[in-house]
Amino acid sequence: MKRKPVVALTMPDSTRKRLFDSVNTKALKRIAGKVIANRKDAKPELADLKRMLRDADVVISSWGSPQITEAALASAPRLKLICHAAGTVKPYISDAVWQRRIRVTSSAAAIAVAVAETSLTCILAGLKDLFRIRRMLQRGVDWWDARTTSREIYRKNIGIIGASHVGRNVIRLLDSFDVNVLLYDPYVTAARAKKLGVTKVTLSQLLKRSHVVSLHAPSTDETYHMLAAKQFRMMRDDAVFVNTARGSCVDEKALVRELKKGRFFAFIDVTDPEPPKKRHAFYKLDNVVLTPHLAGTVDDITPLAAMSIEEVRLFSQGQKQMYPVTQKMLAHIG
Repeated sequence: MKRKPVVALTMPDSTRKRLFDSVNTKALKRIAGKVIANRKDAKPELADLKRMLRDADVVISSWGSPQITEAALASAPRLKLICHAAGTVKPYISDAVWQRRIRVTSSAAAIAVAVAETSLTCILAGLKDLFRIRRMLQRGVDWWDARTTSREIYRKNIGIIGASHVGRNVIRLLDSFDVNVLLYDPYVTAARAKKLGVTKVTLSQLLKRSHVVSLHAPSTDETYHMLAAKQFRMMRDDAVFVNTARGSCVDEKALVRELKKGRFFAFIDVTDPEPPKKRHAFYKLDNVVLTPHLAGTVDDITPLAAMSIEEVRLFSQGQKQMYPVTQKMLAHIG
């Protein structure tokens, strides 16, 4: 662009303040000709959104932003880029956006770093069996006897389901360890898997061989209950199962049946629905650690805004976007 872009921030005021700290605010002002912010701590009504978009070249959206509909775009003749400073863009983008050929980007890759770090924490804690050993000591089990189920990660088979942003980050983190990483992802070629430093396998091979099964698939029609009774029965009796992806990928009733047998240990960060009902077995089972969807960014979401700001800078200089989202990609992303 020959001029600095006008940028509209459509998220509620409280979300904007969490995203745009002093560093991000200064960075955005350096590259934007004008910043138009939603000052209400709520989703802007259509009339307010139209006013915000009237001169905007770029929208930065996030949690609580309105969907960019055909009606909104009718008042946005200059809009060329939407940067979503959150995870999935699906609820925020209408078909009209694609018809107008407006570029769309997502900061999901920034969230993926935190999710991958949490996943690695679960993998290591699960193999060491820290949570069950803690309960054993509380119950008075002998100090030395309590160690018998603890294992090291050294040369274990770590199964990664889905080479998503998160899955690839987990693979990157695992590169620091002497492990065998098995990957199931029907959209990854053997050549691409080799580049990632992993072994491409079928889902059944992964489930049967892995000491740890870490799920990183998106929530789509294709992945709904991709792990059900048949799949959980394939898993090793001493396996660790980690789900920091989406609850809908798992048949929870089938998972609970296997967990009640005490066959393996599970870290469950996402459920379907969220939160699970108060009497759900996930709250009660000794071989489950249930957490409230905390794997991603919780206390510091500024990296998401920083990524969107960088996308705006690239756009203003006529360069390619880092993390573009296309209409075709929507079928395969969460």
